[in-house]
Amino acid sequence: MDIRTASPRSPDAGRLLDAYLGDLERRVAGWTRAGYVDAAADGLVPPAGVLLIGYEQGEAVACGGVQVIAPGVAELKRMFVAPAVRGRGLGRELLRALERAAVDLGCGLARLDSTEALSEAVALYRSAGYADIGDYNGNPNATLWMQRRLWEMPG
Repeated sequence: MDIRTASPRSPDAGRLLDAYLGDLERRVAGWTRAGYVDAAADGLVPPAGVLLIGYEQGEAVACGGVQVIAPGVAELKRMFVAPAVRGRGLGRELLRALERAAVDLGCGLARLDSTEALSEAVALYRSAGYADIGDYNGNPNATLWMQRRLWEMPG
């Protein structure tokens, strides 16, 4: 997979976000995109963050964002792999790229929120070393919060 930095306002980002929201509507009981506001999109541009899009044979098939939420702390957001290409390790590849982007932004700690309904994603995060923590962001749609140390920060 070819992973590139992209604008959150690009057509590929828009298509992937729409697919991500549709996936949430299908899989998370009671979740609806009605009233959904992607306030985080503006935070997914340097220097506050970055959006990555994964391409296979020129087609946008995966995306994820990193946003700095506190000094040295990044939040992984909107991680999505298209259903047609799941099960091939692209999620793990994208997760590693997001973690490298977080380090490049000066962050030694990565956090994320999710829900048990996204069982494959939760299994991926746990297998990658993410541990459960308490609610750090007040997201009413999340049912679990996780973090992983990427490197030890000095001092």
